[in-house]
Amino acid sequence: MRETLSTPGNQWHTLNTTITAPNVGAKLNLTVYAFPDEIAGRSATVNYDNFKLIKIPALQGSFHMVGQQSGFKPPQKVSYQIASPTKKYIQIKHATTPFYLVMKDSFHPNWRLSLNNNDGGLFSGLPWATSAAVSDKDHFRLNNLMNGWYIDPGALCNEAKYGCTRNQDGSYDIQLEVEFTSQRWFVAGLIISTLTIIGCVVYLVRDKRNYRAGKGRQ
Repeated sequence: MRETLSTPGNQWHTLNTTITAPNVGAKLNLTVYAFPDEIAGRSATVNYDNFKLIKIPALQGSFHMVGQQSGFKPPQKVSYQIASPTKKYIQIKHATTPFYLVMKDSFHPNWRLSLNNNDGGLFSGLPWATSAAVSDKDHFRLNNLMNGWYIDPGALCNEAKYGCTRNQDGSYDIQLEVEFTSQRWFVAGLIISTLTIIGCVVYLVRDKRNYRAGKGRQ
């Protein structure tokens, strides 16, 4: 690898660069030099100082959350199933403390994380239907891209009639549903449009039959 540092003026200049050492590497050769001044009759002196090698942890591809809270413990197991591009089902096993849940889909405030409403009845899928959900204030943008939620099992499962099971050791098994709620209005509009078209077709067919029947009696 090679880098060039432009040095206008007579002040000190700094160059920082990252060197990724190969797994089999054991020795580093570093050579520094200056290009000669091309202006005739002029000379320059270049000084080098303060070389440092600092070990940097391999953070690429990793996400680290830092805060003042402590005592967090991840759930024993997290699994999920994709129902559609706008809905996923998540299973949490043996959650004992609050934890953070991250979803890779692009952040949008209309993503909602709630208890899986398996017992919500026929009207649970209506756009205005509600269920026990993680508060909007605990839904945040992570890494300026993804959806993140802070989940407190005790608060979420308090008096919940569905979606939560408390184990004998005090931990919780939680059934969650993450959904892009705007899709409900799209589906509702599609159903209404379809029913309207069917109603119009039925009306026209019946009207045509009545017209023929009336004409036949004349």
